Amino acid sequence: MQTTVTNWLVALTLPVLIGVVIGTRGMGQEPDTVAPSDIQKRTQEIVSQMSRKEHEVREVFGRRVEKFRAIRSEPDIKANLEEYAGTYEVGDCGYVLTLSHVGKDGKVEGGGSEKLPEGTLQTSVRRFILRDTRIHGALLTGTRRYEDGATAPIEGVFIIRTERHSPIDSGIRASGFGMIGTPVKTPTGTHQDKLFYQRRGNIIR
Repeated sequence: MQTTVTNWLVALTLPVLIGVVIGTRGMGQEPDTVAPSDIQKRTQEIVSQMSRKEHEVREVFGRRVEKFRAIRSEPDIKANLEEYAGTYEVGDCGYVLTLSHVGKDGKVEGGGSEKLPEGTLQTSVRRFILRDTRIHGALLTGTRRYEDGATAPIEGVFIIRTERHSPIDSGIRASGFGMIGTPVKTPTGTHQDKLFYQRRGNIIR
């Protein structure tokens, strides 16, 4: 009888002990840890979306007209994450992103502003600060918190972008930040879900 009671108590307490051990291990995990394979996969997905190619040839009144535009993007991976600090802007939209500080651990401090379309009843510029934002490799993820308390995700990749306007053109290269997400209405009235924030004063010939 004593043996039966002892076995019953062991069977009852063992799952509880296992649960405590597993829970303790889970609590010890770093919350900001992201699998390298997930980072690489998401980085490549965004880089692919920031690349495009258009090549059209047609005749207009007997003349051959060729239209060509190619944009090639590649991740701009830096060994020292602090080098990502700086100001990035979308020239034709009035969008600005400033990374005032990037720590060696990838944590980011900064903010930015977005120019609103003409005719908007609100102020012409909407400002935000970055919250819970971090860089993994060349991938940046976090949250934009606006002055009115609203929030929106921010996700993108630091890239080197090469734009060519002919098949034999060597192109113009520039470093910056490629961001994707919810379509935004630009000051010109168009909607874009992919924006290239060029690093201020940085064009690579």
